[in-house]
Amino acid sequence: MFTYDSHLTRYRDWVRLLTRDIDPLTALLPDETISALLGTLGYAPAIAQICDILIAQYANEPDYLQEHLGLEVRWSQRVAAWRELAGKARAGLLTDPFAATASNHTIALQQTNIQQAVPGRPLPSSVPAGILGGFRAD
Repeated sequence: MFTYDSHLTRYRDWVRLLTRDIDPLTALLPDETISALLGTLGYAPAIAQICDILIAQYANEPDYLQEHLGLEVRWSQRVAAWRELAGKARAGLLTDPFAATASNHTIALQQTNIQQAVPGRPLPSSVPAGILGGFRAD
């Protein structure tokens, strides 16, 4: 079964949006799989696992597909996007769409995770001074 609500009222809708699985005629995963992973793992870990499933399933497919309404898909581009999304989910860089605004402490932890995930990438100056022991990248 496939459902998607563009009003993004459920976690499953957010997962489908982030993975670009929003067309019922070319559904990539059934609702039951997404719901089971969300219920078992939680939001960000489920997204990482779903991306891994999609990568395993579609990485060896022919690179070109014409979707419903004439949209063209290159699987190599989708696989790269899923890898990036899985990395962000594992690094704690995805914000829970139904959680309150992140605190400065949470933002600092996310920025630290970015720095560890991508060595040599400077921390943005939007992190308030003193959050990371006085260190600022600018």
